[in-house]
Amino acid sequence: MSRITAVLMTLAVSVTLFAPVATAQERSQGISVHMLPKRVADIGGRPWGFTVDPSTKLKAASPRPVLQTDEEMLSFIRQQDAAVQHNGL
Repeated sequence: MSRITAVLMTLAVSVTLFAPVATAQERSQGISVHMLPKRVADIGGRPWGFTVDPSTKLKAASPRPVLQTDEEMLSFIRQQDAAVQHNGL
């Protein structure tokens, strides 16, 4: 009986150690943005906010959307595939 317990414990520990590797996030497959502050944007004549960097994985209405509110950011994230959402912002 103790041999079965040892095998089950080893199996449980192995699954616990290797499960995060199987579901690890890959940052390059997520949404990449950079922040352009309003005062800097005003100088350059560009829109302020979070500018989304282009990627073939993203679904976007324009090549470089600018998100200025939390509602816009959440809406943009929710439009993406589950794999992109899983890899984060």
